[in-house]
Order: sequence, then C-alpha cells, then structure tokens
Amino acid sequence: MSDHYHDVGDLRFLKDMGKLAPTEFNAWLNLDKIVGRDGGAIPRKYRELIALGVAFTTQCPYCIEVHTKAAKAAGASREEVTESSLIAAALRAGGAATHGAMALKFYATTTPDAFLFASLANARPAFIQFSPTPAQPPRPQLPLPSTAWSKS
Repeated sequence: MSDHYHDVGDLRFLKDMGKLAPTEFNAWLNLDKIVGRDGGAIPRKYRELIALGVAFTTQCPYCIEVHTKAAKAAGASREEVTESSLIAAALRAGGAATHGAMALKFYATTTPDAFLFASLANARPAFIQFSPTPAQPPRPQLPLPSTAWSKS
C-alpha cells in the first residue's frame, strides 16, 4: 500500500476490470485508441496535447503521465505541454465564471419567499416518506390543567 492516494500500482486492477466487465472494458480500450492513432485530420502531437489538456481538467494523474510522455514522443515541446496546462486552467476557470453568470440569472429570477415555498414543497414528500409513523398515534391528554392557560 502506498502512502498517497494515486499509486501507479493501482493500474494492476485494470486486469480485474477487464475480467469483470469485458464488453465495457474492451469498448473503453477501443475508445482510448482514438487518441493515439495516426492518420486522422488532427496530427498525433496535437491529439496528445488535447488529451493532456483534458487530463489536466479531469485531474487524472495517470492520464497526465501517459499523455505527457506520448506528447513528448510525438514531438511536443516543454512549452507546448506548459501551454496545454494553462489553456486547460483557463477553460476550467471559464466554466466557473459562466456558472457564476448562471447563478446571477437564478438570483434575479427568484424571490426569497418563492424559494422558501418551493424548497418546502420539495422537502414535504421526502419528510413524509422518511418520517416514522407510530403504530398508535399519541392520545391527547385531556382535559388540560387549568394552569396551562393562566397568565402568571
């Protein structure tokens, strides 16, 4: 067992995955082959740089290692690898900014009362579904003592 979360030794479990779900695993292997293929409209070096940018965005350390090495083998420079990471960072930041714009749209179209009532309406079915129902409803204790209504 390693002392960190991502361990290249974990890749040995891919063999198990292939045995446990062979159809899906083989489909994934075939899909993965499109990245490194030659002869497409996008040259191999750029295919690897694109894959590397996606790997930065998905934060897959194994993918980063594989596609960095493949990009270098395909002729990518250190500068191109660096730019790939910064382009990915810009796109990731762009996603946060555009989601911020979406949040402002929701903010502008929602009143506090409308949100409260919508939230309560959405919560009610779950509350009813998961609330314990006693076998016998509690019986009220009547009559109430007269002291319950008196003012001190």
